Amino acid sequence: MAQNPRNKAATQYLYIDKSFTLHPYSIDFRLHNHRDMLEILVFLAGDAQFRVEGSVYPLAPYDTVVVSNHEMHRVVHLSDTPYERIVINLPAAFFMSNECEEYAGLFFDRPLGEGNLISREITQSSRFRDCTERLLEYKSSGESETLVKSVFIEFLHILNKSRQAEESLHKEQNLGNRHIREVISYINENLTSDITLESISKQFFMNKSYLCRAFKKHTGYTLNKYITHKRLLYVRELCSQNMSITQASMEAGFGNYSNFYKMYLQENGQPPSVDLK
Repeated sequence: MAQNPRNKAATQYLYIDKSFTLHPYSIDFRLHNHRDMLEILVFLAGDAQFRVEGSVYPLAPYDTVVVSNHEMHRVVHLSDTPYERIVINLPAAFFMSNECEEYAGLFFDRPLGEGNLISREITQSSRFRDCTERLLEYKSSGESETLVKSVFIEFLHILNKSRQAEESLHKEQNLGNRHIREVISYINENLTSDITLESISKQFFMNKSYLCRAFKKHTGYTLNKYITHKRLLYVRELCSQNMSITQASMEAGFGNYSNFYKMYLQENGQPPSVDLK
């Protein structure tokens, strides 16, 4: 019987990594995103917090964090306590390819930086831990793609149910500074406009010095750095839709190609022609 191409591609881009590392307190992990990849992090041990788009989530063993490809994030280590976690990366197209679109909302059906955490208090009452261990076992032992895919979809199902329970329990939960979260939403909705520190401070009636300090505190990025990174991400998205690099850089709000080229080189260490089509 011919193999279903859906099944063949089901998990070949499903990356699962369980690692144990010792991170000195002095290390500062920079904010990043994964372009076209989504991320699920299951925290197992350590002394850390997860920062994403202005929200700060303290982590406890078997807390789980979901991150879309458009969310900038990082793990902040508060001491040199050994750090252990499971990280799963999957392409955004996974859900449509495997006919499980109802679980895509874990990543996309929420504002940036909100609803990322699914706490262990919620998952421990489900089959989450057993399912996680089976997924690791099957993936590491080279079991069939069909089996790994089936268990992973079960894993997503449990997470989705857990997220719904989390939302019911914490409807008004907001772990980030509300003003900064509003600023982040405004930036993401107006990337193609001429947004500056001056225009944002006027929009939100905030002192520029306070805005800069608060934004850096809650996101780990300066305001200008955040805007630049988001625009670069948008250029990449436009280029993937067959728009030229020059046109995409203008559309994303860089003003001119020279400015875009300089920012891209600073951020990526190589010219845009290397990895943009």
